[in-house]
Amino acid sequence: SLQPDLNVTLESLYQMEWVGVTDLYHSSLCLLHYQANQTMPEECDCRNHIEKDQQLGYYVEYRSKRRTPEALPANVLKELDAHTNIDRKVFAEAMRLLLARLRRVEEISGIPLLQCIDWY
Repeated sequence: SLQPDLNVTLESLYQMEWVGVTDLYHSSLCLLHYQANQTMPEECDCRNHIEKDQQLGYYVEYRSKRRTPEALPANVLKELDAHTNIDRKVFAEAMRLLLARLRRVEEISGIPLLQCIDWY
């Protein structure tokens, strides 16, 4: 099977000191900075209204065109789902770990980090 073993993959994830998710790139870099330095850049503090292009690690993707699932045939979506079954589970767990760690940094530092995440 080309699918990795979910339990082995999750065990590897749990052993990582830092977990970042590209969907939350800025927040991931804020967590990394805090874990490495025990300080938080002002760009990470949600009380500071930072423009998107001033966020840590800001980039614009030019290489690909965004598509909606509705634009793809049902058989392609089914194949994608089959090929990414383990990926989706690992991503969900990585996201959970990242958000929990960001919440913990909020508790320790008093700096709001989660409220400025753009979920759209």
